[in-house]
Amino acid sequence: MSYIVWVGGIADSPYSSMEAAVRAKTGWEANGYNDVTIQKGQDNETLANSNVFTLVVETGNAAFDSEGYESHIAKTEELVRILTKVALLLPTTSVGAAATIIHDINGNAVGSWHLD
Repeated sequence: MSYIVWVGGIADSPYSSMEAAVRAKTGWEANGYNDVTIQKGQDNETLANSNVFTLVVETGNAAFDSEGYESHIAKTEELVRILTKVALLLPTTSVGAAATIIHDINGNAVGSWHLD
């Protein structure tokens, strides 16, 4: 069984034991994060037989805005930048590897992706 630590709605790496997940949760909280939870993940057999690519991007911050104007242009430009970066990393990513945190142009964590 694996355990996933969620930090502000973004998945951290999966952990193989509850103890390791609790240590990670404690570390995130010590660094000032207050929205940290632990979720039971899939067992290794289920993970090995999975064929899923998961990508989550939260688009509600300044990197996705167009200087105060509501516009899809800034949102799509930032999404293209993020998707291009993910596409460049995919060929060197192992199936089942830990989730990769996505950062916006300003360095804020805005999502994650994982290849199962």
